[in-house]
Amino acid sequence: MTFFNRTFLCRAPDDSSGSDTQLPVIKRLEALIVPLNRERSSSGEVSIYSIVKQDQKIIFMENSQAVADWKVDNPKIEQHVRLMLGLEPQSPAL
Repeated sequence: MTFFNRTFLCRAPDDSSGSDTQLPVIKRLEALIVPLNRERSSSGEVSIYSIVKQDQKIIFMENSQAVADWKVDNPKIEQHVRLMLGLEPQSPAL
């Protein structure tokens, strides 16, 4: 049986000049996702995470399926992505 693993990070260009694709939050999310994609693909898992900027939204995707989205100026995007990836412990329920 042959398995194909692919590691990539998708970042769609902005609909105008493309300069917004270099938002600091996108760079920080890339830094989280790229090593995780490499690690998972080398272990045989096929989950691939990506970030797409579309209009004024940032969309977090898993295996080409949108999982969550936020307005570009939402200050908690990175924290939410860390939680979804299991990189940050969840707070106990109050």
